[in-house]
Amino acid sequence: MEKTLSFPQKWLLASRPKTLIASISPVLIGSALAASEHKLNISIFLASIVFALLIQIGTNFVNDYYDFKNGVDTSERKGPLRITAAKLVTTKEIRVAIVITFFAAFLVSSYLTVIGGIWILALSLLAIVLGYIYTAGPFPLSYVGLADLTVLLFFGPVATMGCFYLQTNTLSVTSFLAGLLPGLFSCGILTANNLRDAKEDLKANKKTLIVRYGMTWGKLEYLVCVLFPYIILLTLSCFSGIRLLPLLSCVLTIPPIKKVLFLQDLPLVLKETSITMLVFTLLFCIGWIL
Repeated sequence: MEKTLSFPQKWLLASRPKTLIASISPVLIGSALAASEHKLNISIFLASIVFALLIQIGTNFVNDYYDFKNGVDTSERKGPLRITAAKLVTTKEIRVAIVITFFAAFLVSSYLTVIGGIWILALSLLAIVLGYIYTAGPFPLSYVGLADLTVLLFFGPVATMGCFYLQTNTLSVTSFLAGLLPGLFSCGILTANNLRDAKEDLKANKKTLIVRYGMTWGKLEYLVCVLFPYIILLTLSCFSGIRLLPLLSCVLTIPPIKKVLFLQDLPLVLKETSITMLVFTLLFCIGWIL
């Protein structure tokens, strides 16, 4: 495998590109809200995108390293290849990559801090810390069942409202409710991942909510995460107008929901959920801006 992957391919694989919509979506939605008020700022938008991507990629690198170190990523794993476990990189190389990625995120946040002030700095530093302790430290969030709440908040309202605030200098109930949309979908992606890896997580004592409460809990959590955004959408759009455009994406939820309910082809659910989130986000932005 090492001979078939180039240097860029290894790190692209470690960044988990199929799930990066989770960090991009709240920035797009927050910026669409700002654009609807004629306050879209391209430089802030681009910096926010870069910062969000660096946080998620850095978190993925930490997860790659510590899941290997803690014995979670084994030959029994059903998900995509992990570069540390596959020995495509050394443990030193992945640690260096973690430091570089989070440091780059801090540099980008410095620009956003100049614009948004001390609260943006505090949130940026907290995002970096949470990205690290998501899998690392004495009480890693993903090992004690706190990952779902963290993902819901920081890939949802926190990111969306932060992006909206940077461009408009205001906060609103609308930006909070809109932030729940990517937060729920991101939590759905995480749930799909945890459903797929439930047996391996149980063996490794990784106490996700699904390991704690069972597969039925996981099914219910997934249904809430991918269906509730459409209920929130109806509230935001006041049941009328082009802002209902994202409802078209609901048909994409049918295949992954079937797989989850019957626990079949679970490795495909994460990809299908990411695609649904991408289409929903793009349609939301189009509808809101127009």
